[in-house]
Amino acid sequence: MEHIIYEMCLNWRQETALGGEGVITPTNSSYFSFNESVSVNDSFSNLTEYDFREELCSENFAGITELLNEDSPITKLKYQLNGIFGLNICIFGLIGNLLSISVLKEKSFSSSSSKGISSSTVLYLIALAVADSCLLSFASFICLNIILKEALPSSTEVHNYINYPSTFVTYMLDMFQTCSTWLTVAFTVDRYIMICFPFGGGKYCTRHKALVVITCLYIASAIYNTPSLFEFKCVPQQRVRENGEKYLFVKRTLTDFGKSREYLEVYHFGMYLVFIVGLPCCTLAVLNLRLIVTVKQSKSTERRLSLGTSTARQRNDTTIMLVAVVVAFFLLQVPAMVSHLIWSQIPSKVVDIDPQYDVLRVLYHVTDLLVILNSAVNVLLYYGFSRNFRRKFIAKFCHQPNKFLSQGFRRKLSCRSGSGDGTVASWYVPKQETARKQSRSGSFLESSNTSSSLKFEQLMAGQLKDQKHKS
Repeated sequence: MEHIIYEMCLNWRQETALGGEGVITPTNSSYFSFNESVSVNDSFSNLTEYDFREELCSENFAGITELLNEDSPITKLKYQLNGIFGLNICIFGLIGNLLSISVLKEKSFSSSSSKGISSSTVLYLIALAVADSCLLSFASFICLNIILKEALPSSTEVHNYINYPSTFVTYMLDMFQTCSTWLTVAFTVDRYIMICFPFGGGKYCTRHKALVVITCLYIASAIYNTPSLFEFKCVPQQRVRENGEKYLFVKRTLTDFGKSREYLEVYHFGMYLVFIVGLPCCTLAVLNLRLIVTVKQSKSTERRLSLGTSTARQRNDTTIMLVAVVVAFFLLQVPAMVSHLIWSQIPSKVVDIDPQYDVLRVLYHVTDLLVILNSAVNVLLYYGFSRNFRRKFIAKFCHQPNKFLSQGFRRKLSCRSGSGDGTVASWYVPKQETARKQSRSGSFLESSNTSSSLKFEQLMAGQLKDQKHKS
């Protein structure tokens, strides 16, 4: 009899959307049986909107929200955003993060003698890329789940196989999102110490201390998100098709622990507001404002005194790159944080059936996509804001750049390098050719130095002979 309640829900939604009082009046049947073990007596006459919503949140109406959302425009939007588009972003982000790790682990980046970027900062960036890659891997599972549910609506076997590991996948997503947030804070603090305390801060920004901090953040993120493992459960249900055939459907639903108001208020609102929103965002805002002011002062001092050294430029270049990563974090992660706090105050099933929360549902799907996008765009920020990363990236993955770069782009690069003859700058030349040129120039300098020293010795010997002759 689910279709009867389904029609009632649709009528209630239409009346509520048109400004009606939202009173539920059944058309027929005084007895409804949804599960073999649960029966609901008819007391729907003059049922208020609040009572109806509370009743629909109970286990008695399992499957009603699926029927309500089956042909919803928001469900189709979810399929497009979090399904198709989200999966493409996950694939792009995984490739980009692997390329970032490959470049960042180069000795020229990870050694302490690297220009403008410390080895501890590089370790934080590699750990962030690993966390983002893991997040995108599990997010691709969710995106694939959305696509399969839309493409194979009648395949219950596929749904059942996907629903069982979904609780663990959700836990891993939350864990790596938390870890990514605090790793962003970690490399911001590291950069702040290196820039604002250049003389005494080096002892705090070492590879060993960075590894300890990264390990602690991963462990703390895993512990913090442990309660989410007990938030959902998979319940097998016997359902009947329209032709009378029975089938097994595995439904993922909230546990009593996950539905308790104490859990939502303390964990999803209070602790989330402090440890995921408040502390990280305040720390990032204050330290990045300080970094921006320091970089501006450094650039103005260099221009005034004409002291623009390459090391100082590389240091400012790296700081600007990290500030860009933090700005992207604020733009893409903060909306998801706000959406999570709102969700923690409203039962999820009420959001699914109440039309006045349609805007919140759209916001929830959009912010999920923004979180995925934040984990995928860091390679673009590194490439766009860091000359050092850009040089290493092209030198590593474009071994013969003169064949792949267009003539106009080569001309621009030659102008930047000061050659003006259409040749690409030396850092775009393959390693073997660069080494060959250096060996040739070195042998030429050695031969010229040798000939100069011989001429000098001959000149000194001639002067000594003249002095002896005069004497």
